[in-house]
Amino acid sequence: MPIISNVSEEDYIELSKVEENNSEEELSLQPGSVKYNSETEAAMQEAIQLSNDPNTQKYATFADAVGNMMPEDELHEKLQEGFNDLEAGRTRPAKEAFEEFRRQLEESLL
Repeated sequence: MPIISNVSEEDYIELSKVEENNSEEELSLQPGSVKYNSETEAAMQEAIQLSNDPNTQKYATFADAVGNMMPEDELHEKLQEGFNDLEAGRTRPAKEAFEEFRRQLEESLL
């Protein structure tokens, strides 16, 4: 069963098949071979625009980006809280969580 609560079981099975089929060989996608929904397309376009903006802060790794937002000990504490919530079944749809994360990130940049 998927960890992310808004992924259907059918989608999870399909993702598992892709992972199985590509475990020994590199996944090669041709341009236009994958169709994304409009929300994903918009997010990808936003990421491209941000990466091309010379005023956007750049980080070498995800850890660097997170480290810029909170001290390492606080990060470990938050991760542990998340693991505890996951084990206890306290989850919510990924879309909702990402919307909150984006809002908090935007507030921190103001």
